[in-house]
Amino acid sequence: MKRLYGIISIAMICMAAWITSCGPVKDCDEVGQNFYQSLREGDINKAIQYLDHEALNQTPEDIWRQGLLQKSNNLGMILNIERNDFESETRDNVTRVTIKYKIHYSKATMFERLEFVERDSKYRITFYKFDEDSTMVN
Repeated sequence: MKRLYGIISIAMICMAAWITSCGPVKDCDEVGQNFYQSLREGDINKAIQYLDHEALNQTPEDIWRQGLLQKSNNLGMILNIERNDFESETRDNVTRVTIKYKIHYSKATMFERLEFVERDSKYRITFYKFDEDSTMVN
């Protein structure tokens, strides 16, 4: 019986590794990493390019720009990015992915959530939330 549980555990780990290494989650994580790299470099304009029109309709570009700049000033430089969790859902031929990160800044550690949508075979960020408390970004 223990052997069966061991085999199932290994299969689940392999499946999780396979899921995270290809497809929508990998593509979205790449967009997320590029978004954070732009912020790390202080290139807010480049970071804005990763946003979907859905995000820009909800919050105007100048507010995004102002908020990202203020966040950078308050939290300092991005030192490390850790992907913690993800979810993926396809409904009516539209794939949406949520990835949660733990971001280490020079002045604080934040838990952050990026949500992505696929449009025209590209993923863009539709939502961004961050907090010092990991339960607040669920």
